[in-house]
Amino acid sequence: MKKTSLLTFLLFGLFQTARLQNDSLEQAILSYENKKLTLVRNGRDMLQAHILAGDIEKSSSLLHYLETQVENEDYMAFYDFEKWLLHVWTGQYHKVLPVFRNLSDSALWFAPRRSIPPPEDLLLDKLVESVERDSGSIFEKLDNSNLPNVEREFLKLFTSWLLCTSKTPRFEKEEALNKASNQYLTDFPKSDFRYFVGRYINQEEVLAKRGMDFEFFSGYGGYTGSLHSYLGHHVPLGVAFDFYYKRWIFGFRDHIGIGKLDKPIVAKNTLWDEPSNFNHIIVELSAAYEIHDSERLKIFPFVGVTFGDISPPTGKVEKFPELENVGTGFVTAPIGGLNVDWKFGNPYSKNPMFGDGYGILRFRLGFMPTNFDKKQPDLGGNSLYFTFGFGGVVRKVVKRY
Repeated sequence: MKKTSLLTFLLFGLFQTARLQNDSLEQAILSYENKKLTLVRNGRDMLQAHILAGDIEKSSSLLHYLETQVENEDYMAFYDFEKWLLHVWTGQYHKVLPVFRNLSDSALWFAPRRSIPPPEDLLLDKLVESVERDSGSIFEKLDNSNLPNVEREFLKLFTSWLLCTSKTPRFEKEEALNKASNQYLTDFPKSDFRYFVGRYINQEEVLAKRGMDFEFFSGYGGYTGSLHSYLGHHVPLGVAFDFYYKRWIFGFRDHIGIGKLDKPIVAKNTLWDEPSNFNHIIVELSAAYEIHDSERLKIFPFVGVTFGDISPPTGKVEKFPELENVGTGFVTAPIGGLNVDWKFGNPYSKNPMFGDGYGILRFRLGFMPTNFDKKQPDLGGNSLYFTFGFGGVVRKVVKRY
């Protein structure tokens, strides 16, 4: 009995000792204060007060202390965007310029930061308000500075970009920012900041250099000269494929014109009499150049070469074998004309029907000397046709730079 009481007493003593130790550890944890986090939190709160007061001098001193004495590999005092706004607002341009000078794709690689981020607060909002409010004086100071033009204009553009990026939505100012960045890249084509301006500040979208389209078409074709008295007109049916490079368009078209003879043709001791049908086959290679390209309309004149043939339909030849050789055979001839495309949908809207592209309704006018009189002296004259076609353009939308 005495042994049992002694064991119970010892166990109770051990339990009490452990409980007291845990209570002491809990108190120590509750009373522990992380000085770094406190400095970051309080420093950012003080900085907000200085910014609201418009005190650039005190803000600069506090910014310098937090950057050099508090921030380290474990703790972040600011996000990058906040630092850039602070450096611009306080006039510390020497800290901004090296960050964006001579950037490239390879230079943008970096190891992920494992630092503890700053606490959530309203510092960024206050900074944006202050920079926007003081943008006029910021630009005036830059204009009066001794900085080279290429750096001074970059800093003005950079400041506008900071304000535009921080706004939601940002579309109202994006067009003006694209225009300003285009002007900067035109004025300073060899700028050390060209990569950053082109890739990040400018958000203008353009159609990719390369693309292609397809078209199914029909229309009306007529003739001049003696051809007109024999053939009258025809109805073309065909398909076309075009390949784009920048503003150049290289086309391949294959169509057959179907019509009826208006007058018998005597060829190779054979009478090809009317009202027999005829086929006018045209294979065309062309090059075109866009002279106008807007959201809805594209105009591009073209020139090229055709391979044309006038002959009886295959079914007619099978029925009357003597007509096999009455056609002209393929004759080479030049061609020129005009294409007008009406676009269905905005190509920049990522139309889900066509993916990276848009639909088109195409009107085409072509004129060519047929040169058939080289094979059949009685078939001299020219051909004029116009077609309406429906198709689509496959061309990605990409950033301009």
